[in-house]
Amino acid sequence: MTLVGLALAHIRVIREPVGKYVRHVTPASGTGSDIAKCILKYLKDNDVDINELESIGFKGTVANTGWKNGIIRNIELKIQHPLQWFIYLFHFNELSFKHLFGYLDGETTGPATFSGK
Repeated sequence: MTLVGLALAHIRVIREPVGKYVRHVTPASGTGSDIAKCILKYLKDNDVDINELESIGFKGTVANTGWKNGIIRNIELKIQHPLQWFIYLFHFNELSFKHLFGYLDGETTGPATFSGK
């Protein structure tokens, strides 16, 4: 099972490799520790053996991937074994292209247009 994403106050739980939506869970707060607790509680309540958890996936934000208090690190500490991290880097690539297009075409003039300079 792979866990994916923080969107607003909901964590989407998705089973991989088929990409099947399982459900979403809502943590008490947005801290890495609370989100990790919420995810692990869901897994425990649904009889998922966390010892069989091999990988985890999130967007590449510091809140998710931080080495001290990121969600993934908190989960690893709580289950006492390392996981394979799958980090979604689309937004990382998106920023690079935004800057490239801004350099080549000028600044944006609205949410969906460039100036064409």
